[in-house]
Amino acid sequence: MDNETYLFLAFGISWLVFAVYLWSINSQTQSLTEEVKAIKVEEHPEDR
Repeated sequence: MDNETYLFLAFGISWLVFAVYLWSINSQTQSLTEEVKAIKVEEHPEDR
């Protein structure tokens, strides 16, 4: 394989890793948001 193939392969892998990282951050944020909402409901059930 020539150098351009390696360059595009590395570029693609980098974007794949970045996309997986963003997906991970997004799922963690959603989980934390749900937990915060649950805690607020437990503390103040009359605010529903």
